[in-house]
Formats: sequence, structure tokens, C-alpha cells
Amino acid sequence: MAFDFFKRLFCKKQDNHPEVPEKVEASVASSENKLFPATPQEYDKDLLELGNILCVAPDLISKSYRYAIVRVSLGCERETLINGLKVMQGGLTDAQYYEYARFVFSKYVSLQYKRDDKEFINDILETMGFLPNSCDGQGYDEIPGGNGDFGITATNPVPVNGIPMNKVYLSRLLTSDGLEIDWKRRGSRSVSNIEYPVDIYEITDSNGNKRPTIYISSYHPSTSNIPPKGYKFKS
Repeated sequence: MAFDFFKRLFCKKQDNHPEVPEKVEASVASSENKLFPATPQEYDKDLLELGNILCVAPDLISKSYRYAIVRVSLGCERETLINGLKVMQGGLTDAQYYEYARFVFSKYVSLQYKRDDKEFINDILETMGFLPNSCDGQGYDEIPGGNGDFGITATNPVPVNGIPMNKVYLSRLLTSDGLEIDWKRRGSRSVSNIEYPVDIYEITDSNGNKRPTIYISSYHPSTSNIPPKGYKFKS
């Protein structure tokens, strides 16, 4: 019954043009008691969690998050929400918008059913068109059992939470001497000490010089908050 309800609610054909944010604000008063976190502390906790997922400061997404959860409460579908977020919250990558939408829909499902078990929520999200997310467990910055220079050896790849986060993570990086980078995926490989496939990214700096190859493993409960050797995060 739960799956049928959400299929009817989110999989029906809808107008993909996002509503003007000011019009959506008119619906906040009637919907926020049902959907918004009950206390400012819970709201701040959600923003911090979402900010960590997107690798952005929580205060920069506060307005768009409020907009997003109202839109979801009004029955918008995934692509409609993503299009609306692109209006409200410019400057993110496609992968970040996808993860943003996934986060908001997961919160909505949890609140509607008063359940927070990830397997149930992920099953519902799949009916909405989100890819399966098998990542679960305790987060970490380096994969337990990895060895070698972090991020630049296949035996110690960067852990991230899902394939879309590969680009999110790479987009945060500069070379250690402060240059922007470009990357090209060069397939994946198996490594004896890592359970899942390891993606290979060839890196070039903004001067056209090759930099150390970065290795990423995408099937982990969290995204690393440390840069590979020879790189640094943008400030």
C-alpha cells in the first residue's frame, strides 16, 4: 500500500516548470507543521547533515531547503524539485542537485511514515526514480584496511557515498599549489584489499599539466572529508 501511494503521488505526469518561489511561500503556513522539523534545533541538524552531503555551508542552503520541503509536501516529483532547486540554489553540480532532492524526499518519507529505517526509505525512493543506495553503516574518511598514499593509490582510494558524489568530491579539489583541476574517468579496476570496484580519474591542472591520478570507491556510508595527497580542498 505504501509503495502504491507514493507511485500515485510522485510518478504521475506533472508540469516540470518550477513554481515561482513567492507562490510556494504562500503554502508554507499550512504545510510546515506537518513537514518541517518540530524545533529549530532539528531544522539546524537537517541543514548540517545536508550541508555535509553537498559539501557546502549549511547557511547557504537554508532558504532553498525550506523551499524544497514545501514543494515536496505539495506533491512535486523529483525532476520538478530539481528544476526548482536550480532556480533557488544556483552553482551546484547536477550530482549535488540529485543528492539534494534525494535527501529531501527521504526526510518526507520518514516523517510521513514515522520510520527512519534506511531500507524502507530507500525502497520508497526507488519508486520515485532514485537509484538504489546500498550505502549504510558508520562513516569514515579513509577506508579501513586501505594502504598506500591516500587517494592516489588504488589500494587506498577515496571513499564516497554513491556514484554521484564522485564529481561532488572532485569539484572541491585544487592542487596543493592552488590550481583548478579537470578530470576524466578512465574506467575502474578491482583491488584485492577493497571490496568494491575502484574508479580511476586522470587529473590535469589548469595549466594543462598532468597531476597524480585519483582513485575513488563509491560504495561507502559517507564521503571523505580529507583530500588526496598532493591536493587540497577549496576554501
